[in-house]
Amino acid sequence: FEALSYVWGPQLLSSNVRCGNGIIGVGENLPACLKELRNRDSVRTLCIDRVATEYCKMTKRRRPSRFSLLMADIYTAASQVVVWLGPADSGTSAAVVELINDVANQALSYSQQ
Repeated sequence: FEALSYVWGPQLLSSNVRCGNGIIGVGENLPACLKELRNRDSVRTLCIDRVATEYCKMTKRRRPSRFSLLMADIYTAASQVVVWLGPADSGTSAAVVELINDVANQALSYSQQ
């Protein structure tokens, strides 16, 4: 499975996700994210942080402090962690290049310590 963390912040609940025996309201970012990330030729299994959070609240299975430990386990066990910041716009390419350069510089600095 892959873990998905998508942009939070204030959102109007515009869609519903079926989870177990309940329904969880989600904002417009999650459907947009899922549409963008879907594989047309294969099944993709995602553990979505917001859905997991709401499911735990709905079922009262975990206290908030224990939930952060659960998410840490999920992120560690995932084959990859996908972060969705929203749809691309005119500044996205430059921002991604800057991010990659920053990460590379930090890795280089760390390796020289």
